[in-house]
Amino acid sequence: MYLHKNIIIEKDALKNSLDILKAYEKILFVTTYEIEVIFKDFINSIKNEVHEIYYLDDFTVKNAYDISYKLTVNHYDCIIAFGGGTVNDTCKLASHYSKKHMILIPTIISNDGVSSNVSVLKFENNKTNTLSAKSPDTIIIDTEIIKNSPQIYLKAGLCDLLANYTALFDWNLAVKAGKEERNDVAYIISNNALLSLIYLPEDINQDDFIKLACESLILSGIAIEIKGNSRPSSGSEHLFNHAINYYYSEKKILHGFLVGLGSIVSAILQKRDYKAIMHFLKQFNIDVRPSVLGISLDEFQNAWLNAKVMRDRYTILNEVNLTNEMLEQIYNRIENELY
Repeated sequence: MYLHKNIIIEKDALKNSLDILKAYEKILFVTTYEIEVIFKDFINSIKNEVHEIYYLDDFTVKNAYDISYKLTVNHYDCIIAFGGGTVNDTCKLASHYSKKHMILIPTIISNDGVSSNVSVLKFENNKTNTLSAKSPDTIIIDTEIIKNSPQIYLKAGLCDLLANYTALFDWNLAVKAGKEERNDVAYIISNNALLSLIYLPEDINQDDFIKLACESLILSGIAIEIKGNSRPSSGSEHLFNHAINYYYSEKKILHGFLVGLGSIVSAILQKRDYKAIMHFLKQFNIDVRPSVLGISLDEFQNAWLNAKVMRDRYTILNEVNLTNEMLEQIYNRIENELY
């Protein structure tokens, strides 16, 4: 288990935390050209603090290898990831292979991967997969940046956190079936990250809302770090996400929204209160109906019928016999009840 050296979540954290960079002699700063356009002033201000700026053009395992090679042969001692989740995941894997320190400065928060020790990246066949990586040594989250980013990303992050509701239930099922052991520390942290949603302020634009949401997502990622895999926050709802990505890779649906939809279905299959999930989504105007996400009934059915084989992970899908008729009823129920 590896825990972070610094976690800074506050307004103006970006300019207030740059002294941390003085601890490193040679820094590789990784971002994208799109991010540079938005944060041109900040990137110009940091040029004297870093040795090189590297621009990612794609988010593949090969790119992570290339960056790892650059870090090693050029004797860098730190890599900074500045951007969204895919920049983060690329740098986490590069940091893992090169054994270099990593500082993460996210420009959006759309899932709990901010602090986790896994990366989801593309292979040569354009399919994504989850790989073991290294958690950032330092996380710097400027709440003002998150507030000014498109709200859709923060809403996706809330959905990813909401998925702990069904993921933890699935984990307990696996323990009862003798398929896994439960790590109580990871379980408690993941559960408390989930419960923190109850205490979110009503206004998603409030600084306190953003700070608490970011803290909760980081806690969920730390639970993953402690367990050593994504089990504390990933169950049948994530298997649905993987199936959609595998069979319909052309769809560009945010991970959080897919697992948010998946959580409703999983809760129904688990015979639990799925309307609590719907109430939360309605409260913050988050619409994950399949039709809104661009998922047809046939695609929905196919993804769920094949979700069980996406990962070697015991969930409610091992205990129910799904049929097209059952899934059609669930599809229509969500369409009619969510909004």
